[in-house]
Amino acid sequence: MKSAYLLLALSLPLAAGKDLPSWIQEAAHRPMPSYSSKVTQEVLFSEERLAVAPDGKRSMTERQAIRILQTSKHSLFAARTYNTKTGRIRDFRAWMLPTSGSVVEYDKKRIVDVALDQQGSYDEARAKVIECDPNSSPGTIFAYEVTEDEDTIFTTYHYAFQDADPTAVSRFVLTLPAAWEENGILFNHAPVAPQTSGNTYTWELRDLPWIEAQDYGPGMHDLAPRLGVTYFPASTPNHALTPLKDWTSVSSWFARFADPAAALTPPVSSKTSELTRAAANDMDRIRALAKFVQQTNYVSVQMNIEHGGGYTPRPATDVLQKNYGDCKDKATLLRALLKGAGIDSYAVSLYSGDRDYVKREWASPMQFNHAIIAIKLPAGVESLAAVESAKLGRLLIFDPTDPYTPVGDL
Repeated sequence: MKSAYLLLALSLPLAAGKDLPSWIQEAAHRPMPSYSSKVTQEVLFSEERLAVAPDGKRSMTERQAIRILQTSKHSLFAARTYNTKTGRIRDFRAWMLPTSGSVVEYDKKRIVDVALDQQGSYDEARAKVIECDPNSSPGTIFAYEVTEDEDTIFTTYHYAFQDADPTAVSRFVLTLPAAWEENGILFNHAPVAPQTSGNTYTWELRDLPWIEAQDYGPGMHDLAPRLGVTYFPASTPNHALTPLKDWTSVSSWFARFADPAAALTPPVSSKTSELTRAAANDMDRIRALAKFVQQTNYVSVQMNIEHGGGYTPRPATDVLQKNYGDCKDKATLLRALLKGAGIDSYAVSLYSGDRDYVKREWASPMQFNHAIIAIKLPAGVESLAAVESAKLGRLLIFDPTDPYTPVGDL
């Protein structure tokens, strides 16, 4: 579906180029180094500017100029995702600088708005896309500039200085209100202190080499330079703008969303009694409740993301009655059912798919994509899936979204 939309956009006209921004003109004059024959394009200039308002709302302007070195089976396009409830793409422009002929600016009609999830899940995320003409000859430069406005409670941000392509100049610029604090951590690269001008901080890297993908090798997240930024006001009347200075702050922030939904209600208590009626001990109770939640239908729910929706589960009673939910909903239902059995548990956030993805140095909730549960084991109960916590004791780690793995076998 997405490809069909993009192909349709190619039939629309181009507008005559005018008022070419100076950053594109400067990038276009960069010399072409010698690259491996496998390299199909180079990034001449990449920049993102993040401006934060006193109320936490932010505006992001992304710019990039790419030179085509040889034809490729992969289409070249510019895309920016946004949240339909709390954000918008304010402006989107793109240009093509052919090796011969005049500069052309893409007509606004070429912008295609697409859903990110084609599976019909509850998701407010979309993307606006402009595709470069697939018949562009080597030497052609494709450039774009897109500005997104976003109302969010998040005070952390991530910027990748490159993907796999060689990159001549890559820059991230952060502008904060007066008296706000910032902390930026660079990964996969030697530390670089930002250039500071008033309340504006700039990180810049140059001459980043091509990164060749390798079979069974680490992903670009572990190879390409990237920046994790945290910013926060010294004081603010907006309680939603929590200073996430460390992991304790992130945990407290997370609990504010996760804990209320796991309250024990009469319907949940009744279900716990029904499911554990034949259980002989605490471990039998845990197994019975876990098995029930595993069979609850999984439905992805991605709503109100920029205001903590990704961390806010639906109330356990609703999940029980409707018999569906996503990972955080299923974890919350199990927490509530366990309360009915007198067993404590804790919500756990993680990144599913790469055990090294989450970096301890950057205390940010943006590093997670999955929710599971840690069950406090009663005295005398052992399990190979348990971990020892100095503060909380022995915790049984369990993923209620996995419909097949029995509790204790993670």
